Amino acid sequence: MHNFESYTDNDLLSVFLKNEDAVFAQIYKRYSYKLFVFVNKRLRDVQSSEEIIQTIFVKFWTNRSNLKISSSLKSYLYSAAQYATIDFLHKEAVRKKYYDLAYFNAVGSDLSTEDQVLVKDLEGSIRRALRGLPAKCRSVFMLSRYEYKSNKEIAAELGISEKTVENHITNAIRRLRLSLKDSICVVIAFVLLEL
Repeated sequence: MHNFESYTDNDLLSVFLKNEDAVFAQIYKRYSYKLFVFVNKRLRDVQSSEEIIQTIFVKFWTNRSNLKISSSLKSYLYSAAQYATIDFLHKEAVRKKYYDLAYFNAVGSDLSTEDQVLVKDLEGSIRRALRGLPAKCRSVFMLSRYEYKSNKEIAAELGISEKTVENHITNAIRRLRLSLKDSICVVIAFVLLEL
């Protein structure tokens, strides 16, 4: 059995891609902790960070015969960690959105009839304000605020520049703020009355 510790990343990768199983342990040993630190710095969640790193290495192992790495091994693994982290954060945002919605609906059932009417009125005001936005502006805003997509993702999806996306979001927020100023005053009064 070879001692792969002295191998460079390029040598390790070259041997690994030739289906040399023993080199995988050295790649794992060399990068797993560094990648864990990289991911955990962003997530601040040890368990999720460990799971992401394990998933990266499992995919790296199972897809080894199909891997086409044009950059260095280090760049490839760090890119995989970055994309896995972004994917995790996106899924967490969606999960939180639905959790918050379920919580709001559960709490909403405990509201008095008057409070429920206020909430329904506010929801209606928001829907009307959104319908009042220009179509492209509304689409960009919905993708940003309701689907949690980045400006870059929105730009790619709609075939517009990131600067145009930023302009649409700024415009939408400004117009919504104006449309909802009376409704927001009602909500603030409602919150203050509940204190």
